[in-house]
Parts: sequence; C-alpha cells; structure tokens
Amino acid sequence: MGSLRLPAVGRAAGRGGDYLAVAGADDGPLLGFCCAGEEARVPGLAEVPGVLDVGVGMDPARVGAGHGAEFGAAVLAHYRATTGATRLRAVVQSWNERSLRTTRAIGSPRPAAMWSSRTGGR
Repeated sequence: MGSLRLPAVGRAAGRGGDYLAVAGADDGPLLGFCCAGEEARVPGLAEVPGVLDVGVGMDPARVGAGHGAEFGAAVLAHYRATTGATRLRAVVQSWNERSLRTTRAIGSPRPAAMWSSRTGGR
C-alpha cells in the first residue's frame, strides 16, 4: 500500500465534523475514509473528556489484503499529530473479527463491551 496521506475533503453538511479521504501517497488511489469527534461517536455512547472518538472505513475492494493495520495506524497517527490527542476510542462490533485483529495489530488495548439497544447485541 505504501505511505498514506490524509487530505481533508470538506465538512459534513450541518454536522460540524470533518471526513477525510485516505489515499495512497503521491496522488495514489482512494483507500477509504476517516472521521473523528461527534462524527465518529456511535449513537448512545457518551462523550468522554480527553478522549477522541475515531471512525474509519476502508474501500471494500481493498479489505482483506493485509493493509488494515497500516491504514489504521496512518489514521491514528494523523489524529494524534493534528489534534494532540493521546487517548483515542473506536467502536468495533464483536462479530467483526477482521477489524478486531486490526485494532490489536495497531496496539489497541483489550476492548470494552458496550450493549446496543438499537441492535440488541454487542
């Protein structure tokens, strides 16, 4: 996948948060997106002072090729560098083993569980 760059692609209409495109270096292809703050926070999950919520999504055509850890690490490095945040939080559904492996590969501590009243599951 090579090195990544994270250019802003504009504000989400009416929500106050930025979604960023994740692209390969040197005008490489679009690899996915990321967002932070309110945009990334799962409904029903309370904001925690000093913690930045982060959301990511990879182009489905690129999922499963072994680049998730590099993709996730680039996103986290971007938010640490641009916001100064040292505590980051992401929500991964318990059935999503691929994403759980990625979070472990980038050094995330053991995840906590959250029960969803919307889906009736974790």
